[in-house]
Amino acid sequence: MLVAISGGADSLALLHALASRREELGVEVLAVHVHHEMRGSEAEDDARFLEATCQTLELTLRVVRRDVPGMAADLGMGLEEAGRVARYEALRQVAEELGCDRIATAHHADDHAETILMNLMRGCGLSGLGGIPESRPLHAGRGAPLLVRPLLQTRRAELEAYCHEQGLAPRHDRTNDDLAYRRNRIRQRVMPMLLAEEPMLVEKLVRTARQADEAVELLERLAGDLRNACHVQASSDHVELNVGPLRAAPPPVARQLLRETALQLGCDANDLDSATVERLYRLAEADHGAPVTLPGGVHRMRVDGQDLVFECARPAVPQVPSPVVLQVPPAAHDFAAPSFGLMLEVATGCAPTDLRLRPDRAILPVRSIREPLVVRAPVKGDRLQPLGAPGSRLLSDLFIDRKVPRAHRATWPLVADQEGILWVMGLAVSERCRVLSSEDNCLILTRHPFQQESSL
Repeated sequence: MLVAISGGADSLALLHALASRREELGVEVLAVHVHHEMRGSEAEDDARFLEATCQTLELTLRVVRRDVPGMAADLGMGLEEAGRVARYEALRQVAEELGCDRIATAHHADDHAETILMNLMRGCGLSGLGGIPESRPLHAGRGAPLLVRPLLQTRRAELEAYCHEQGLAPRHDRTNDDLAYRRNRIRQRVMPMLLAEEPMLVEKLVRTARQADEAVELLERLAGDLRNACHVQASSDHVELNVGPLRAAPPPVARQLLRETALQLGCDANDLDSATVERLYRLAEADHGAPVTLPGGVHRMRVDGQDLVFECARPAVPQVPSPVVLQVPPAAHDFAAPSFGLMLEVATGCAPTDLRLRPDRAILPVRSIREPLVVRAPVKGDRLQPLGAPGSRLLSDLFIDRKVPRAHRATWPLVADQEGILWVMGLAVSERCRVLSSEDNCLILTRHPFQQESSL
């Protein structure tokens, strides 16, 4: 069992409890700590503290470093979300390397209650009331390790008391005090006020979550039966349901099937809030009506006679542009690629002092380029190793993770050389282009929209 540890009271208590009972439980306990490349010397002290703790407990520890600020800038997401992505990627990597079939995280009852409140605030349906699942596969692939949360029924105060009793001295991460993060605001401002009104709120929310999970499990079974009755016709981008059985079914079961069908076509679960599912249900109940376009603009649902049709909306997609060669060193300081709708501002010289990843800029050491250098569209089988990632991956998977609409993927602009992709514009730079020295001779590309009358 791989245990994710930060050094806080919750993960420290989990690690100590599992290590103390490893023989009784019949498990080998291993630990992993993800260093976010934030908080400077404090983060280094956390890593050293955990190394000493694991040595005392006679446990193997892996410390995985991830440039979370760089990842956030590169992917255009907040630090909180980038940190979550980095942690789960690191857990997957270490679990595969060490052969772990279970990964334990220290989410506890207070985390559970906060998540339920946050889900309610975004307008979740019944599934969102379940909060944090007690277990789930880490990913969709075959043989994925099981992610487990053994502390979901345990309060934060109990874990802090356990640490005190066992003589453990947890570390404090000051980013947990930063009210710029929504979860911190919920934890520090909202929950204390609610607990003052109802001291048993956490326990009640946890109990509600368990009942919601049971209800969703029942709805999923009933929705499966309804799916069979609707004589589903399906392909990778098109699903048809007969509306007769759907309209005759209890509304909660019909809504569950509509939600599952949207997920089947690739809609993001976070986009399918209760209001969106209700719009789908209202259209299914009507004999006719305007198609409902789902969040993200890629999928829609329409009524066609006695059929309810889910499909990938197909906006007009421009013809895939031909590759355009970019000379190195460039003959001009600006490079136009009108077929891709962009211009590149080109500069050469030593690496700039600011190496932060930006969606509109790539810094490519000249030593890493194998000419010819081209701006091109994706081709089947394209792979790259994003900067800071543990290994290469399919470009198609990157598009899915970054929620790039299906209709835009075929013409997404890349910069590549004869060895492969160097820059997926707006999304990722290749690990091959890591700047190793301030003396590196670099090609610096900055993307701008193409303007026909531009003086560039």
